[in-house]
This record gives sequence, structure tokens and C-alpha cells, in this order.
Amino acid sequence: MVPGHGAVCAVVESLARLTAAGGNPARARLTLQEYFEKLGQDSSRWGKPLVALLGALDAQLEFGTAAIGGKDSMSGSFKDLDVPPTLVSFAIVPGKASQVVSAEFKQAGSTVVVVDVPRTSALLPDLKIARERLAAIHALVVAGKVRAAAAVRQGGIGHALVRMSFGNRLGVTLSAAPTADFLIPAYGSVVLEVAWPPTSARSRTACSARPTPKPRSPGPARLSPSPSSSPRTKACSSPSSRPRPASRRARPPRSASPSAPASSPRPASPSRA
Repeated sequence: MVPGHGAVCAVVESLARLTAAGGNPARARLTLQEYFEKLGQDSSRWGKPLVALLGALDAQLEFGTAAIGGKDSMSGSFKDLDVPPTLVSFAIVPGKASQVVSAEFKQAGSTVVVVDVPRTSALLPDLKIARERLAAIHALVVAGKVRAAAAVRQGGIGHALVRMSFGNRLGVTLSAAPTADFLIPAYGSVVLEVAWPPTSARSRTACSARPTPKPRSPGPARLSPSPSSSPRTKACSSPSSRPRPASRRARPPRSASPSAPASSPRPASPSRA
């Protein structure tokens, strides 16, 4: 990946991860860190940080997000070894703790959807569509419709689903066979666990607490229990949460203990006047 492409993807990914955590991308600010080889008098080396900064600037202008700080290292060389040209983007924003969203799946029976950001002919995220869809995701977070969210990174949608399945031991069932882009990076895309069934979205899978029949037509699936789980047990439940079977024999009630014979009252001792 050339420095310009890498810088664009870095800015988009940082804003997508901020949005997935519940932050407002429209209010975000960036800090950039650059790592490059020693520039010296080589004009081609000077062009690498220039192209990277122009790529980051292009993404910032589309999102309306400024970089308010950063750090650069232009001495990443030792003898004949050079660091790969790198621009790292960090996105920050103030927000409410009540709107913070974590990545792990929260509840069996939820619908899981992928909010895609298409790529342009230059294999870059479509910045305009990315800005609009990240804003729409934040609106859903504010409305309380998102239970979990994870930005798609280098491992693609498959990697994001695996990360979301950890934590609460909730798996995911795909509604269709994975396509060729299942493990391809999709910067700007976000996987959501939503609290309502969407009418139109590119859904991957969903969870369910009971076994579901095979779908007759393609559509969003439900999380189903693993083959080893019992129909009486909720899908993907941890061993500690399984109900304990009732005992087969009930203990008979204890009979009342026989009352002790009443003791005869002792005569009162004579009192002294």
C-alpha cells in the first residue's frame, strides 16, 4: 500500500472505530504520527511523507475533521535498513458514558448487520459514503438501537465477527456462504448488533435462544445453539448459567418433635418478713 492510500485508510479506520465505540464522528479530532526513513538529499524519499500527508488531508477535508496534534519521526533508518513509510491516525471525541458501545455480542436473538463502505476505482474507501454512513450509525447509537459494534479492520468482516463472539460466549450463524471479500480489509465498514430486525440491510447473521428451522428464502438468520447444546438450554450459554436439574426424590417433611412433659411447678420458698 502506497503512503497516500495508507494515510486515507488510517483516517477512515480511526473514525470508524470511534463511531463503533459510540463517539460522534462529526465532532472528532485527530492526532497523526508519521514514521519515515531518513530523507537526506533523496527526492524520492521526500515524496513519501508528502504523499502521506496529502492523503490524510484529503480524508480530513471530506469528514471535516482537523488534526490538532501529532508526532513525526524522520530518522527511521539504521545502516541499510529503513522503516516502512507509515502514518498512524488517532481519533478522539468527548461523549456521554451512557452512549459508549462495546464490541462483544450482548443478547441471543439479535440481528447482526454489516454497514458496508464501498471502494472506489482506486481501491480507496468512498469518503462521502463513509461520512454519511458513520453519521447514520451514530444516530442509531444515540437512539439506543445498537447493542454492539465493531469496525472492520485488516481481517475483514470474518475477523470482526470472531472478535465480537468473544467475551459473552455468543456465536453467530451466517445467513449465506461467505463471499470472496469475507476476509478482505474493508476500512470504514462497521458490524452492528442491532436491537430490532432491519427491513433492508446487508445482514450476515443473527442469534437466537432456540433452534430455528432452515430458512426457505435467503435473509437474516438467527443465532442458533451449537449442536452439542440441549434444546432446553439457551444458545451459547456459559456452563455456569445452565439450569440445574431438580432432584428426583423429594425429602419427606420432618415430623414435629414430641413435646417434653410439663414439669410440675416448684413450691415457692417462704419469704422473710
